[in-house]
Amino acid sequence: MDKKIIYIDDEELNLHLFKIHFKKAYDVYTTSSQYKALELIDKETIQVVITDFKMPNMNGMELIERIKETHPNTKCMILSGFLETDIVTDKSLVYEFISKPFKKDAVIDLIENAFSSLNFGV
Repeated sequence: MDKKIIYIDDEELNLHLFKIHFKKAYDVYTTSSQYKALELIDKETIQVVITDFKMPNMNGMELIERIKETHPNTKCMILSGFLETDIVTDKSLVYEFISKPFKKDAVIDLIENAFSSLNFGV
């Protein structure tokens, strides 16, 4: 099984840069649509979700709440320039909070920890 992650952000440049940073280590999916993300998570069995917070239609916390309804074991992270205390309404749903701008190595560590917590590859 491949290590599949998805990054959701309404800014196309951020999606492109995220894919460039992480495509060598992971099977990376990106989308600007929260609804497409929900479809991909169902279809591709994506284990780790990283989402921006501020997006049209549905914010990152609302998206995570929807994901957790059908995929309670999926590890969900929020990547945002906002303060964690201002946006994370249910800490039990959010595996990690990543501040923008992020450091690639730190994010890789968080992703690897998420996969480890899923007993990935064991």
